[in-house]
Amino acid sequence: MATKPTLLLVAGDDNVLSEMAAALRDDFDVLTARDRSSAEAVFRSNRPALTLVDIDSPLGPPQTSESVGLINDMITLDRLAKVIMLSEKGESATGVGTPVPPGLCEAMRKPARMEELRLLLQRRLGVGELERADLQQKAEPFTLEGMFGASHAMQEVFRSIRKVAATDASVLLYGESGSGKSVAAHAIHRFSARKNGPFVRINCGAMQYDALESEMFGHEPVGGMAGPTSIPGRFHEAIGGTLFISEIDELPIPLQGRLVDLLCEHQVGLADYREPAKTDLRVIASSCTDLVNAVGDRKFRPDLYYLLAVVVIRIPPLRSREKDVLMLAEMFLDRFAKRYGKTKLVFSEDAIKALEDHAWPGNVRELESRVRRGVIMAEGGVVRASDLELPAVETPCLPHTLKDARRALEREMILQMLEKHGGNISAAASDLRVSRATFYNIMARLGIQRKRVLKSTSSGQILNHDE
Repeated sequence: MATKPTLLLVAGDDNVLSEMAAALRDDFDVLTARDRSSAEAVFRSNRPALTLVDIDSPLGPPQTSESVGLINDMITLDRLAKVIMLSEKGESATGVGTPVPPGLCEAMRKPARMEELRLLLQRRLGVGELERADLQQKAEPFTLEGMFGASHAMQEVFRSIRKVAATDASVLLYGESGSGKSVAAHAIHRFSARKNGPFVRINCGAMQYDALESEMFGHEPVGGMAGPTSIPGRFHEAIGGTLFISEIDELPIPLQGRLVDLLCEHQVGLADYREPAKTDLRVIASSCTDLVNAVGDRKFRPDLYYLLAVVVIRIPPLRSREKDVLMLAEMFLDRFAKRYGKTKLVFSEDAIKALEDHAWPGNVRELESRVRRGVIMAEGGVVRASDLELPAVETPCLPHTLKDARRALEREMILQMLEKHGGNISAAASDLRVSRATFYNIMARLGIQRKRVLKSTSSGQILNHDE
């Protein structure tokens, strides 16, 4: 049975709540709240598809401004939230108190006919689904077959992968250990016409010469003859698909010559060259070191280099992808939180600073490992720098430039106001004598995300005020 969309009903009158819930329960999974604070809590934790607010029933003094303030907070938390107001004033209700952003909320006059209300709810639900689908489609350029990157450097990598995947050209991937060369190779394969064929990997740095030759080209059983009992190598396994040769710079010179013959003649046999087969496959190779230098040092054959480096793609190290560190960390946090049954985990402020400051010598692999450890070690719903085994970053005493000083002061004041007012955006903005919109713009510019705004209460409990 299909899951019902979630509807949050908000009214200060218990009779209104029960009557509306009973009337709409067949079409929606109904949640209820009778005051502003409980409505905000339910909205944060459930993110309903629709919210229906009766602004004529008191949610707190003064009743209308509380209702409209609640609607503004919901829209701030989720720009795509679909909220409908019920009021005896109908459309004119949006002009009372704090204005609701135009087009983001719809009003309906009371008493509402249930048939008309259902139609309005279904229409708003459909609009919301279309908007979220459009937003997801726009976000897709930041991901590519298991890879993620909003930074300019990674966007260039994505463009190169899409172009080369449409061909059968050999590809050489450069990148530091842990930067994602294997993931990039998988992405090229899955984008190519060979995506339904095998993807076979061989690591040249993991085996000695004899074992590597057998693994790559196949071998005969001890004392056996070529034939049905022969054991094929990775080249045979990859026919019709993609062969990914990692750490190609570790391939011994004699085997480099064998590989040149294979790529030039388009056929491969066993270790003694019997029973050759057509090599209908694509080769992707990767290296942590520059093969041009290896060619100059006579450690790598130039003919093999030119056969492999038809297209060269360089995967940037994580330290040069500033935009991506926190986004990747959040992605790993969600993944491992679900795996280990720890929902609604957030990074503390010191963890965020530590993630931003760390040099990431192990690149994405190190980040994934540290976040995984952090999820396991976290307590109280918060992942701290110590959980990640990263040193807490101290705020420098003296900024280097006037711009840095101004940014540091803005950040400090924003965080102080949020702590002072328990994460209440309206109160914090009012105390600083700026509008809510300006306050949010400053938060966005400084990289302060609402769901990371944490406040320690006197009892030591950590509250998540703006998820």
